[in-house]
Amino acid sequence: MNLPIVLPVNRQKGVQFVKGFLESRGRLALAVTVLAATSRQALAYLDPGTGSYILQMVLAAVLGGLVALGVFWRRVVLFLKRVLGRNETTEGRDKHVGS
Repeated sequence: MNLPIVLPVNRQKGVQFVKGFLESRGRLALAVTVLAATSRQALAYLDPGTGSYILQMVLAAVLGGLVALGVFWRRVVLFLKRVLGRNETTEGRDKHVGS
């Protein structure tokens, strides 16, 4: 089943809508952060289950990042070589020049 793609009639209006949406989300995130950081007293209780859950989320994020890095390792290495200005052909020449 193919669903039609609805594009804005005026591309500029669409771009302005997206920019406004992102700006409003940024303002909301800033407001929530400021309100949370400036609260004076929190009458809350964190039970051991909550701490365990937070630890699980942190470990899952770290391990997920490591798995993603492992899956895309070759692409990451090639990207870094390209960014640093090295490629496999010049590295091969450099090794032979020194010997």
